[in-house]
Amino acid sequence: MIRRVLSGALGSLIAALSLTACGTATFNNEFTVSVTDPRDRLGTDEVQVSVFDPQMGFPERGTRTAESIGVTTAGQPYSATVFTTDTKMIGDSSPPRTVSVGVYLPQLQGDGYYGVRLDPADGATVDYLAPFVSFNAGYEAPGEKRKTAPPLPMRITSVAGDNGWEIAIIAEVS
Repeated sequence: MIRRVLSGALGSLIAALSLTACGTATFNNEFTVSVTDPRDRLGTDEVQVSVFDPQMGFPERGTRTAESIGVTTAGQPYSATVFTTDTKMIGDSSPPRTVSVGVYLPQLQGDGYYGVRLDPADGATVDYLAPFVSFNAGYEAPGEKRKTAPPLPMRITSVAGDNGWEIAIIAEVS
């Protein structure tokens, strides 16, 4: 009887400890970005792109967006790694539940970026309308109107990688 009680108490203790054993894990999310422009609005097939984590502070033209800026062409997508964190239980090696990035396309809209926030699923492709986020959002001078732009359609494919997500974005300029 005592042995059974002790065994049950030990099992409860192990379960309680394992349920509270969590921490913060870091992930390397790999992004590729291609741009389709069937109406030639951008006037070139070499399109500047930057993908960055907007949670790392307010991005401003010429600073963090410029640090990761690159070029995408018809034959070569832009690629970048964005580091993120997520709370995980011990032994949980799954990628983060949510991914948030900014996609900056200065040739399309130099006054801000397009926000992407999604809960990826392995092997899933989704159509997404990325809202425009002004670099000056919330910091307009008195009487100054906030800069706006229509959302940008994107087709986003997510695949679970070794240490995060592999996310392919096709931005559809129309």
